[in-house]
Amino acid sequence: MCDIQLDDFKQKINVEKYKSDICIIRNLFKYKQLGPENVSRVVTETVLRVRRFRKLSISEKAGLAIHTINFLIEELIPGRDAPMEAILKLMVPDLVEQLLFLNLNTFCPCM
Repeated sequence: MCDIQLDDFKQKINVEKYKSDICIIRNLFKYKQLGPENVSRVVTETVLRVRRFRKLSISEKAGLAIHTINFLIEELIPGRDAPMEAILKLMVPDLVEQLLFLNLNTFCPCM
């Protein structure tokens, strides 16, 4: 199980299920290093999972997604405070906000 702090969300989401989802995302990069060329996969996988939480406001969803993605970046990039880690963390908030505000229903009626 992923060791991420989610105490602020216990009342609104199934924390154990979400932690399981985070582990699935982390395992996508078990044999492939995370970098600028594939950070979008982590961002989209996380945002798609967070979007489903109906009890969370948009700002709470953004906060949860950013917190989760930063956790995954720290887990997946080898070495402490690698320059790549800092760059990726700077990219995350804007990417998350863009995806959360994007109306996916216009692209796929299944959403």
